[in-house]
Amino acid sequence: MEKKMSYCGFNCATCIIYIETKMNNFDEIRKLMYNADENETIETLGCKGCPDKENKNKFCLKCCIRKCAIDKNLNSCGECDNFPCDLLSNNSNSSLEVLEEINKEYKAKK
Repeated sequence: MEKKMSYCGFNCATCIIYIETKMNNFDEIRKLMYNADENETIETLGCKGCPDKENKNKFCLKCCIRKCAIDKNLNSCGECDNFPCDLLSNNSNSSLEVLEEINKEYKAKK
């Protein structure tokens, strides 16, 4: 299985929106997004994965964890000197176990 890790440790490759975007299946994405309006496009509903800086998914753009990691120029929250933080602790999608491993490797390299 493909692995595409988000900043918070979630594997984007397991997300149905990510999978349907890769398959360019806009009709299925529209069905999955219950609150999508008729003017939405594949760019605003589809998702190329959280780390893709060109990602214009309206939900990803609102993610405070993603914004924080991009602002700090991190590949993962596990690389942050403030790991773990309240943003991660309050996010049910975060995989702290995955990030703890990344954090250990990051500290070992310093």
